[in-house]
Amino acid sequence: MSKGVLAPVFFVFMYVVITVLFVPASPMSILSGVLFGPFWGGVYVIFGAGIGSFLSFLLARYLARDLIKKMLVRWNNKFDQYDDRLKKHGFLTMLFLRITPIFPFNVLNYLAGLTKIRLRDYLWATLIGMIPGIFAFTYLGSGLIEFSPKSLSISLLLFLILALIGYLIQKTRRLGKNEYDLIVIGAGAAGLNIASFMNRAGFKVLLIDKSEKDFGGDCLNKGCIPSKAMLYLSRAVRLSKKLEKYGLKSKVNLSMAEVSRYIQSKIKAVKKHENPKLFSKKGVDVRFGSAKFVGKNQLKLNGREY
Repeated sequence: MSKGVLAPVFFVFMYVVITVLFVPASPMSILSGVLFGPFWGGVYVIFGAGIGSFLSFLLARYLARDLIKKMLVRWNNKFDQYDDRLKKHGFLTMLFLRITPIFPFNVLNYLAGLTKIRLRDYLWATLIGMIPGIFAFTYLGSGLIEFSPKSLSISLLLFLILALIGYLIQKTRRLGKNEYDLIVIGAGAAGLNIASFMNRAGFKVLLIDKSEKDFGGDCLNKGCIPSKAMLYLSRAVRLSKKLEKYGLKSKVNLSMAEVSRYIQSKIKAVKKHENPKLFSKKGVDVRFGSAKFVGKNQLKLNGREY
């Protein structure tokens, strides 16, 4: 297919535009493999994604950072501490996020601009981290259009390598034995989500709750899950009474013992995905006891300081 000299220039320009405008970039990367082949398609995407991510970062840093920072500091006065840590570990954190896309590529460009991460760390981590993924997508596009087993195999191999590299980055980065990037007190819905995300982002996380029985918080053990189970049962009883006017006669015998067993079964089903062993396997350090802050960056738990 003849694309003309200006085709790559136009493609790079469009890639820059969609990157700045938050439009998902993966389809464009696949399309590049279709139009230009896996190698040159990848090269053009690197140019477009690199320029677009650079512009997005600058827009966020110089137009929105001060305003967003004031809002975040008002919401959490420890935001500056988290921001300083991100600056300290910026390259590895950004590299991990680029290789294992927890955040969409275009969204991460703006989020990084709102932090203190150094521009050079951001640019190098972005360039290095996005190259394997870009060629994985362009080989995928080339393989789909040509029905090429070779291109599809290379694409699959690159995706597997990305997953392995992200895992190795997370495992090889270690602080001191009792040092953590983030300590989360309370393994409720919010605490579990924060601990899980920050762990996946490459931070060393300590998660503390009073006891293993309370793991999951009120939402799991007392509030959201039990109440929704009760609402489901109440709707079923109400529906059975409504059906009487259609001639369907039924007598509801409510057993609270059975209701309790039903609620506990739903709690157990959720706990298969929210339990200390699972979080420990993912790399989160889970401890139980009553935690107490004893300094600006120190915490005491069961007689040990962190």
